[in-house]
Amino acid sequence: MLELKGLVSGMVTLTGTLSVSEIGGRHFELACDDGKVYVLLAQTAQARNCLEEAAPAASSGSVQVTVTGFLSDAPNVYMRGQLVKAIRVER
Repeated sequence: MLELKGLVSGMVTLTGTLSVSEIGGRHFELACDDGKVYVLLAQTAQARNCLEEAAPAASSGSVQVTVTGFLSDAPNVYMRGQLVKAIRVER
């Protein structure tokens, strides 16, 4: 249903460097090798726990993660990149 409205697309898997940003409220960002930056919104307890566990190390920008989720073009307050509604996060 949301795909038909253009609010989400198919599931994607992205790999990149995790960082924590305080701009616009605390959130996680994923910088991929192709130069794109994504804002990660955890949708499951597993994704949220993995992101929170990686947060201290992400401050130094040295944490590589793989994120599986849905891309979303919905408006957001972060204005840093496309939203990824993260279903699964792996270090």
